[in-house]
Amino acid sequence: DGLDWDKTTQYLAQCRSYDGAFGHTPHAESHGVGSTYCIVSSLFLMGKLHQVERVEELTQWLLSRHKSGFQGRPNKPADTCYSFWIGSSLRLLDALHMVDARMCAQYTMNCQDTDKGGFGKHMDAHSDILHSYMSICGLSLLRFPGIAMMHPALGLSMRAAQNIRNVAPLPELRETIFSELSMHEE
Repeated sequence: DGLDWDKTTQYLAQCRSYDGAFGHTPHAESHGVGSTYCIVSSLFLMGKLHQVERVEELTQWLLSRHKSGFQGRPNKPADTCYSFWIGSSLRLLDALHMVDARMCAQYTMNCQDTDKGGFGKHMDAHSDILHSYMSICGLSLLRFPGIAMMHPALGLSMRAAQNIRNVAPLPELRETIFSELSMHEE
């Protein structure tokens, strides 16, 4: 009869890796995209983000992904898509203000394909739709001028998120989508 919130939260907690972030499955390597972001966002949307233990360790792992842009794992190059994945996770943990927003935005802007438009994953890469979308989302998180604010857990504009809030079938979901996030608005 619906989601078992406690078992889901327990499973997600089991995906915590030795370094403080999350892997795709229990005992897997931490990764900034499919695991850490998805788990942080899921816990946020379920109203369970406050149950994350050792949040400082997770925050430090995410902050250590900040180079000129963000990288998804240690010893990997920066990639524009991580401005969304890592940036959103930091935003949900109320720690995005701890990165050099100007440096991150400059990295992303340097990856813009001035001939064709869009963004590539790094400076010498061709643009593609995934990195273009993630770059724009990352710039939104950094409050880049002219880009609408986005909801970091949903990956869409705050305007669209507000529409979801208005039609969400469960009252607790309606409130969860915005309650914790609004506490962290700067």
